[in-house]
Amino acid sequence: MKIKLLILYTFFILSCTSNNDLEPYVFKYKDIIVSLEEFLLRSEYNERPQFCSSNSELDKNIILKNLILEKILSYNVKINNVALTLNQEQFIQGR
Repeated sequence: MKIKLLILYTFFILSCTSNNDLEPYVFKYKDIIVSLEEFLLRSEYNERPQFCSSNSELDKNIILKNLILEKILSYNVKINNVALTLNQEQFIQGR
């Protein structure tokens, strides 16, 4: 009986410990991670276009989807070795 309680107590203690080294993320796909901090910086501190400049849920959703899209596009460009033209590179650098 004591062994069962000891095992149960050990399991409880191990399940309650948290790993604070991991940063909370909003989106994760393969090597792509959009962290909560990155999303907040993008949505609160950067200038936004007029069509999503308010603080509504829809506007935050647009910002999040754009951030995810940028991450996926950059990942695919790296993986597939896509050659960009000079104008495309300058456009991306300007963003």
